[in-house]
Amino acid sequence: MGKTNILLRYLVDLRFSSIFMNMRNVLWIAILLQILLSCGGKEESKLAFKLTYSTHVEILDQSMPIETQNYFLQKYGDSVEVIYGSQGSIRSDYYGSGPKGLSYIFYNQSTHKNCAKWKNLEKLYCYDVRRNDYILDSSKYIKTDNGFMLKHYSQNPNDEEIIIQTYTFIDDSLKVDGKLYSNFKDLSFNVVLAKANQLPIKIVQTSEGVRITTELLNVSRISDPISDLYEIMPNLILQNAQ
Repeated sequence: MGKTNILLRYLVDLRFSSIFMNMRNVLWIAILLQILLSCGGKEESKLAFKLTYSTHVEILDQSMPIETQNYFLQKYGDSVEVIYGSQGSIRSDYYGSGPKGLSYIFYNQSTHKNCAKWKNLEKLYCYDVRRNDYILDSSKYIKTDNGFMLKHYSQNPNDEEIIIQTYTFIDDSLKVDGKLYSNFKDLSFNVVLAKANQLPIKIVQTSEGVRITTELLNVSRISDPISDLYEIMPNLILQNAQ
């Protein structure tokens, strides 16, 4: 009987040891799966949107001096490529702009600076987008057949300049986290993204007798660009815009 009891205890201990080992293996597998899934999520979060828009400029005020008209007509070019980084930074490169037109604009979400580079100037003009010079007078939500539009009326109290902006969205497309742009208050862009939580397929901006229309041509997902795209190059003179 003594030997039998010892053998039974050994078998029981062996069984529980086997169960414990199996549970430990299952636990390790679960941990490894969690790590893999977490890494997969991080990889996905590093993807950025690259959107190409056509650009069309119209002069609405024909009494505007011809030099000013020509400047606006060549300022923005015929297309713009916009990269929306996964962490909230934005880079816009202008194509077809004239010799006095825009080269690029970038927004750095870490410094809250929006910086613009003109082709004919070796200066970079930057300002803090957490300050909005325009007061959002009113906004309107307009339902469309396959999405919606947001129309904003803003005014600069200093010079009474009025800007009308219309953003067009398609349902369930170009999804982003609107909170990433909560500090981009210039022209109430943070309000637009907070309401839409997606990127626009068309933007129409009217102010000072000029209408600028940008319309989506192409969409792609790319790896997050290097941080240099959102940083001030050392060879440029920094000019803080007022």
